[in-house]
Amino acid sequence: MAAGQRIVSIPNPIDTRLFAPLTEEQRNEAAKALGLPQGKNLVLFVAQKVDDERKGIRYLDEAVKILTAAPDKPAAPEVPEVPDIPENPENPDRPETPENPDSPAIAVIAPGRDIPYINKVEDMARLYACVDVFVTPSLSDNLPNTIMEAMACGTPCVGFNVGGIPEMIDHKENGYVARYRDARDLAEGIRYAIAEENHARLAAAARDKVMRCYSEEAVAKQYQTEYCGGDGSSGGSGSSGLSGVSRLSGVSGLFGVSGLGV
Repeated sequence: MAAGQRIVSIPNPIDTRLFAPLTEEQRNEAAKALGLPQGKNLVLFVAQKVDDERKGIRYLDEAVKILTAAPDKPAAPEVPEVPDIPENPENPDRPETPENPDSPAIAVIAPGRDIPYINKVEDMARLYACVDVFVTPSLSDNLPNTIMEAMACGTPCVGFNVGGIPEMIDHKENGYVARYRDARDLAEGIRYAIAEENHARLAAAARDKVMRCYSEEAVAKQYQTEYCGGDGSSGGSGSSGLSGVSRLSGVSGLFGVSGLGV
């Protein structure tokens, strides 16, 4: 039925007032309240089930081992391939990157494993804003809300080149897209994101990407363009049988489409 039809993908919006960067003072207070390690670069990983093989935490753990390898010790061996997950044919071809034993101390934070489970969205937003980088080593994913939330908090993200992840993370602009199932390149991404010369630029660009593409106002404008022709009039290119865009109180701009489940 969709053959020959124009298809438009519009993401779900995010509350950029809730998911937002913190000041240095707010960040220090939140880190203490959440019981986060002090004096280390914090790498955040989240999953409904931390040890779910598809979420790829073993690749993250392997990447941290590479980053923290002592100069006189060889790096740990590569993680064996997962045979039932196909390679991503669109992987960028980037050269291998050697380990850097001089990387600063790193602490991986996984709620439910390294710190208590977080069940309040406000605390989750504070956690995103407290860490230095968010890593999603998923072996398959669509358009992860976790990346959107972390970026909204001004936290650079690192993930594999799979699914919708490279649509969200712009390589070396607001984060790092690592080769699929490559723990060594994932380590390079973490190193790149936490580097002093990169971090502030990546953080600002991450927040900017969310405001431009995933904020409530930005997403509402996309609906307005599709269903109202972009000028507020009805009868846009995809408006067949629809009654236009409904205005909701308390939301900046337009949000939601009447007649559609959004």
